[in-house]
Amino acid sequence: MHPAHDTGAYDDSNTAGQGRVPEADFHQNQTQQSAPPPTAGRSFRAVREVSDRPVLWKELRAPLLASRKQEWILAIAIVAALAMTYWATSKYLYSEAAHITYTLVFLLINLMAVSVLAATTITSEKEASTWDALMTTALSGREILFGKVLGVLRRLLPVGALFLGHVMLFTVIGVIHPLGIFHTFLLLGGPTVFLAGTGIYFSLRAKRTTTAVMLNVGLALFLWLMLPILMALIDDALLRGGDDLIEAAMIFNPMVLDALAFDALTKNKWMQPLAFDGPTGDLDGWQFTGILLLVNLLYAGVGLAIIAWCARRFRRFARG
Repeated sequence: MHPAHDTGAYDDSNTAGQGRVPEADFHQNQTQQSAPPPTAGRSFRAVREVSDRPVLWKELRAPLLASRKQEWILAIAIVAALAMTYWATSKYLYSEAAHITYTLVFLLINLMAVSVLAATTITSEKEASTWDALMTTALSGREILFGKVLGVLRRLLPVGALFLGHVMLFTVIGVIHPLGIFHTFLLLGGPTVFLAGTGIYFSLRAKRTTTAVMLNVGLALFLWLMLPILMALIDDALLRGGDDLIEAAMIFNPMVLDALAFDALTKNKWMQPLAFDGPTGDLDGWQFTGILLLVNLLYAGVGLAIIAWCARRFRRFARG
């Protein structure tokens, strides 16, 4: 025997008169109300994947300037200005003095750029208050510091490309000996890694960007400008005109090595025997290249050792 009124029953025929909504329509209305608004006409950025090395991922994508457009404008302006200097000095471009001047300018720009970029890579985060957040992550000091260094080196590529492009252009023309391409890599590589290491150290220890930059640039000026002058004065005062200290300073000075290299590489074109005026006397191509290789490997080794030392003492230096 069934009950006269079943509470679970729902008679759709009576809903119109009673103001009740059919169950199917009710669920349909609820679905429509909870559905997200239409997205027609909207644009969304694609989701970018981040690697398991976030510092390296970020540094390798950081632009040299505020935007890519500004970078292209600057690059075009530099190439145009360089082409104008070639045109203005065209009758001197077969002389040693011209290429010593060009390569010294390119080398100095590179050394100044790495001194500044390396010294600002950590202090800029400290001043932007993002460094403390990075310190709370599980990333090791090695991951953070080597990611920063590789980011600095990546941003230096356009600067080094000026030096290398100049040498390659005049090698193809036949003005500079082909060995100049290898010498360019050496002259750029060693001092760049060295100043990147010292810049990372100063940036890690200093609280202000200005302080870190002044220390790194000051170190370069002391080693390659003030120290040779000081050693020359000591030679003259204590060693009665001996040249031992001056020769030692010249061997480790990248600007002196650049001038000696391109003086010989422009005189001795292509297949002619090479003769370099070395700090300790005349050298052939093998001897001078060996000295250049050893000196720049030493610079690179010291720079990498400084970075590794900072990585081992990272937490102490970062919070000190």
